[in-house]
Amino acid sequence: MDPARALVTSPTIRNDTPAPDDWAVVAVIKGGVPFFVVITGPTIGVTTTIAASAVPSVYLAANPARLGATINNDSPNRFMYIKLGGGVGLASYSVRLGPHSYYELPFPAYTGVIEGVWGPGVGGFATVTELT
Repeated sequence: MDPARALVTSPTIRNDTPAPDDWAVVAVIKGGVPFFVVITGPTIGVTTTIAASAVPSVYLAANPARLGATINNDSPNRFMYIKLGGGVGLASYSVRLGPHSYYELPFPAYTGVIEGVWGPGVGGFATVTELT
């Protein structure tokens, strides 16, 4: 059997609200009918290199098919500011990446536009990978 399509044969049955620290798949079973849980992972990774710039730019366009993304700050001395959304700036950002830092979108992946801008300094680039 395909491990991504494992049949649940003896689940623990609970009749309560999931706790915040529950990490397993939570499903409601009616009538005792077996079901499959299919988790689709990304199969394509597209990597782009973006030169450091003090001018805000789009790192990833909105993509409803996005399953994940990574952003790597390959600068030895500059901070990069990333915003999940538009209007990134040094005072308006979601994540500040230090030199040689890495960011991975949390799951489920945000599918809107992602913008970036660089703080003061010279040189550097970002490596951005979108997973679909």
